Amino acid sequence: MSLVIEAATMADATAIAEVQVASMREAYEGVLPRSLKEAVLEPGRIESRARMMERWLGRARVTTFVARDAGHVIGFCTLHPVRDDPEQPEVGEIASLYLLPECWRRGVGRSLCEHVFEAGRTRGFEEIQLWVLEPNTRARRFYEAVGFEADGRSRVFFENGTDVVRELRYRGCTSARWFATRSRRPVGGESYRDSTDRGGRQLATTAARLDPAACPLRGPPGPA
Repeated sequence: MSLVIEAATMADATAIAEVQVASMREAYEGVLPRSLKEAVLEPGRIESRARMMERWLGRARVTTFVARDAGHVIGFCTLHPVRDDPEQPEVGEIASLYLLPECWRRGVGRSLCEHVFEAGRTRGFEEIQLWVLEPNTRARRFYEAVGFEADGRSRVFFENGTDVVRELRYRGCTSARWFATRSRRPVGGESYRDSTDRGGRQLATTAARLDPAACPLRGPPGPA
C-alpha cells in the first residue's frame, strides 16, 4: 500500500461519499435498528452525500483529509471546531472518519488520526472530541486504541418508539506526549475490549483515568 494523506478537494466529493456509504453499510449491520438503517442506507445516498460533502468542502473552518492508495480515495476524516460549545476555540471535533471495509485493520485509520491530531495542533486545538454510536463497539475499540477516551457523556442519536440509539462522547488531547502514550495500544486488544462493553458505569472509570498533568482536558466529564 502506498498511502498518501492530504487535504481533500471538490473533485473528491463523490469518492468520499462512496467510501462513507460502503463503510456504513458494513459497520452498521447489526448495530442500527431497522427503522434507522433503512433511512441512513437507502438507495441513492451516494449522490446526496456527495452534494453534502461539496458543501462541507466549501466551508472555511472545516478541513477534510483523504487517504489515498495508488491515487484512489480509501478513507477520509473531517475536522472542525467543536459544535457543542463554539466559545471554546481551542477544542476541535472529528465529524466523521470512514474507511473502505477492505482497508480496516491495515493502519489507515490510525494514520488518518495521527494526521488529524497534528493538524489540530497546528490550528491551536488543545483537545479533539468526537461522538460514536454506543452499540458500535468496533469503532469504540478503534478510537480507544488511537488515543481517545470516553468521558461519560452521552446523548440520544435516534429514537423511534422502542428503538433508541445513543452516542457517546470521546475526547483526546493533541499533546504529542499524551497522544503517543495512548496510541500504542493495538486495535482490538483485550486490554480495552472489556472496558468498552460494560456500559456507562465503566465509562465513568475510563474518564477518571484522564491525566490532567499530561493533558489539561477542559471541564469534568459530562452527565450521562
